[in-house]
Amino acid sequence: MALLDIQQLQTTFDTRSGPVRAVDGVSLRVERGETVALVGESGSGKSVTAYSVLRLLPRGQGRISGGRILFDGQDLATLPEAAMRALRGNRISMIFQEPLSALNPVRSIGWQIVEAIRLHRPVREREAWARAVALLAQVGIPSPERRVHDFAHQLSGGMRQRVVIAIALACEPDLLIADEPTTALDVTTQAQILALLRTLQAEHGMGLLLITHDLGVVAEVADRAAVMYAGRVVEQAPVDVLFEAPAHPYTAGLLASLAIEHLPPGSRLPEIGGTVPSPANMPPGCAFAPRCSRAVARCHAQAPVLQDAGHGVHVACHLPLPAGQAASWEQAA
Repeated sequence: MALLDIQQLQTTFDTRSGPVRAVDGVSLRVERGETVALVGESGSGKSVTAYSVLRLLPRGQGRISGGRILFDGQDLATLPEAAMRALRGNRISMIFQEPLSALNPVRSIGWQIVEAIRLHRPVREREAWARAVALLAQVGIPSPERRVHDFAHQLSGGMRQRVVIAIALACEPDLLIADEPTTALDVTTQAQILALLRTLQAEHGMGLLLITHDLGVVAEVADRAAVMYAGRVVEQAPVDVLFEAPAHPYTAGLLASLAIEHLPPGSRLPEIGGTVPSPANMPPGCAFAPRCSRAVARCHAQAPVLQDAGHGVHVACHLPLPAGQAASWEQAA
């Protein structure tokens, strides 16, 4: 049994112009001890998928409208709210995208870690504070006995990110969801945070769902990757296979951006023409067809489904790329 098994998830937002489906039939699995990256451009539905797993959608606006979210066999989509609160921050934790917004500005970082511990563990306050100091040390905060009393504004961006990780790990979760954990950090700090996540995952044996648009991060830390486009998963594969032989034209276009430094002088930068369609105005057929140079009439009329292509690869494309074939990224006429 997979630790997390998302099956045909649909997440809908109620807007003034009517219901808009931001996540449309996403299926994804995370095994114990595995790192799975959810990749795509901004607005592709990555973060909405993560917030759906934790049932943290905006109240009165977003809702899970279909599918199942199985965590250790329990369907989180139908779990009573009290039971969901018992899991959230305990067996399932999340590293939020912007640590300064995630941290309480009027409480010390130690108080916030202690709160997370005592909410789910029957421990005395002194024991929880000792645990908070130990967690800060574990995530690489210097002088944790002193820093435990600091406030978020007294810390650098990298240190705030480490504090958010400490809070997420306070109850030793089975599943950690990391939403863009290295955004807005310098390259050196990014490398330190990624190394920290790998170390902590090895120590705790937890599953890690990594939400990112950075393919360099995916290559460094993930075992498998799922590529999202316009609310749907268009390709899933082991990371080494995905990078060596992408099957979906959109995936190949994303990977082309990694090879910029190898372009001959004066060459045109690779790009995917056009823009991601609005969830409120999706084209018929394949959502990527208006931007794809390989698209044929069938692509514009019939939406492809995710199918097994062998070697652990699943792709939603009527004309998947043969192994080793590059794609042209001039916008189709």
